[in-house]
Amino acid sequence: MGVTDNARPRRRGRPPGGGNSPEQARRMLLETAERCFGERGLRVTMAEIANEAGVTRAVVYRHFAGRDEIVVGVIERALDRLVETTVGHLLHCKDAAELITEALTYANGALERDPIFRVLLASEDSGTVARILSNSAVLNDHVYRLLGTVFREFATEFRPDVELSDISRFILSVGLGIFTGAVPEAGDPDVLRRYIRTFVLPGILEYAPGPEVVFTARPPKVDTDSDL
Repeated sequence: MGVTDNARPRRRGRPPGGGNSPEQARRMLLETAERCFGERGLRVTMAEIANEAGVTRAVVYRHFAGRDEIVVGVIERALDRLVETTVGHLLHCKDAAELITEALTYANGALERDPIFRVLLASEDSGTVARILSNSAVLNDHVYRLLGTVFREFATEFRPDVELSDISRFILSVGLGIFTGAVPEAGDPDVLRRYIRTFVLPGILEYAPGPEVVFTARPPKVDTDSDL
């Protein structure tokens, strides 16, 4: 009996994972999920993502525990794109107060031009998305790393009695509130800047700008001398 007679037959077809490394497979699935969310909204199922990617649901679950984890992964990719486009607009900033103010203001406008942010943060599902993102340890760590340069460059300007990781999480929660429309008149950059300087910066900077009138729409005056 020859050597070839004992050889095991070659398996046909693509190797497990389609020949991709785990990182490549994960990236391909996130690209597919982002496309599906952009076309059909947040209610896309894991089965639909698998079908669109040409794999089984088991393959998708091999890389992601569930749809929430995919949403976080898609937002991470979009955040990286956002940071790339934002950095060039912040080079003129002279201190942490100006940088944080301008970063959130620019990002709010840029998000309106990014299809995936428009779908996930400006839809009827925005509250669900905000909850998923604000409770995601992975995304909080990701934002903390993105803010690392800011923390290092302006370290002495942040409140020494507050952990930088807490400041990072606070900035993320403020950003989500702005991006999902929870802040009145946030579409007006000047209003948004005043809002950040008056309400956000005092919570994280040792020396923050003084308060100012924020909103353009003024409520009717309340007679504080009258009995209620």
